[in-house]
Amino acid sequence: MKFDRAAFAAQLRPVWLWHVPVLLVLFVLDQDLTEVATGLAHGWPLYFASEVITPLGKGYNQLPLLISSAVLLAALRRSRPARVSQQALGAFVISAVAANLLKFTIQRPRPLCPAGLAPGWLEALGDPDWLSYPSADAATTFAIAWVLGSGLPRGRLLLWAIALLVGLARVFRQCHYSSDVYVGALVGVLSGQLALCVSWRSRPAPGKGHARPRAKSRASPE
Repeated sequence: MKFDRAAFAAQLRPVWLWHVPVLLVLFVLDQDLTEVATGLAHGWPLYFASEVITPLGKGYNQLPLLISSAVLLAALRRSRPARVSQQALGAFVISAVAANLLKFTIQRPRPLCPAGLAPGWLEALGDPDWLSYPSADAATTFAIAWVLGSGLPRGRLLLWAIALLVGLARVFRQCHYSSDVYVGALVGVLSGQLALCVSWRSRPAPGKGHARPRAKSRASPE
């Protein structure tokens, strides 16, 4: 296994340049943005749209699709699509673990959680749906979109649009603050880039890369 540190470090630089100031602004405006989103979500078109798009961001829907596609493409010996699927699966695992570790560490209650009733460690372990920061749905969806978009450039805009809609739906449904979704997206992008920077060294197949020695032919008796 080989890890490209230079490529991953290059991806980290923009995070500190402008993502952190944007995140600070979102923290300040979180409550106001949540109230605006709640007012907009009262209209049935947006609420219906959020109902349709939300399942696309659920890990229990994403994981079976990623596993089945990786196995199927590998069985069909489609090397490049199979590798992209495997990288997307790796990005999903990394982003899901990172997002949930942050959730249990920070323990920020969701917008719908009444004030003063934020769960402790035991309550959170029993019911992690109380925890808000960051959005795991946004993390896994952006991680998958980042990897698949790198392998399928023609579908990149569609993948990013789906990831953005999943994040907005989490805010419209009062499941997350805007900063939760923003940080979840950052976790997803960094997880996707980490998965792309890890490559597996495979052994050359017989007949490729190394020529087989030819057997010496015996001279025929005269």
